[in-house]
Amino acid sequence: MSAPFTIDNTPPKITSLTASRNGGKLQVRWQAVDALSNLDRAEYSLDGADWTVAEPVTKLSDSPSLDYELTLDAPAGEHTIAVRVWTGTIIWRG
Repeated sequence: MSAPFTIDNTPPKITSLTASRNGGKLQVRWQAVDALSNLDRAEYSLDGADWTVAEPVTKLSDSPSLDYELTLDAPAGEHTIAVRVWTGTIIWRG
């Protein structure tokens, strides 16, 4: 018999994903929230490039709700940004 434990089967949610141009830079913001678990990690991919770790605004992944903000070099024109976050070992994309 073990101590009781919680199984979190709900994926984190990515909300408020926005991108805006600031000169030659692309400002990207989003929020990630999980119902029961702390968020462990977030990554982004610009225009299908390799995934890159994104630190939360607080610089600590220690909460079930975190805000992210990136400033990326991106030439003028259309771009695609993808973000993903996860708790533990399960990846959730948004």
